[in-house]
Amino acid sequence: MPEASLQITSLGHHIRIGEHGQQFVEVPIREYNEMLERIEDAKDIAIIDERQDDPTIPWEEMKKRLKLDEPA
Repeated sequence: MPEASLQITSLGHHIRIGEHGQQFVEVPIREYNEMLERIEDAKDIAIIDERQDDPTIPWEEMKKRLKLDEPA
C-alpha cells in the first residue's frame, strides 16, 4: 500500500502514514540537522544546570591531573 499524505503542517511539511500506520513528517535535511543541533544544545544546557553546584577544580590542578604541564 503506498503512503498517503495525511495533512500539511503549519510550516508546509507533509505528514504521511506508513504501511503499518506509523506517522512521518517530511522535513528538508537542513531543518533536520538544525533540529538535531538544538536538541544537543538543550542536552548540554541540562547537564550544565545539573552540575552548577558541583565543586570546581582550578585550571593549574587540572593540568597536573591531565599531565598537560609535562614536556612532550
